[in-house]
Amino acid sequence: FVFPKPLKTIEQILKISTRPNSIVLDCFAGTGTVGHAVLNLNEEDSGQRQFILVEQSPEHLEIIEKRLAFAKARANQDYQLLLDDI
Repeated sequence: FVFPKPLKTIEQILKISTRPNSIVLDCFAGTGTVGHAVLNLNEEDSGQRQFILVEQSPEHLEIIEKRLAFAKARANQDYQLLLDDI
């Protein structure tokens, strides 16, 4: 991606706009920045936020999967990854 969403900016937006048990929807997931930000924020404040990422490009899904696996391992959190063609 030439211009991915900045992780720290998304984290700040989520801090302002979500509660610790919110569900966050990103209809243009791209590289999974929003999911990564949710995992980071949950680690920071012991939140239980969940996220739904929507992406139609198989190549991007592979990027998202790798990025979230890295973020999950770093944050020691669990998430369920569902990949489905619609």
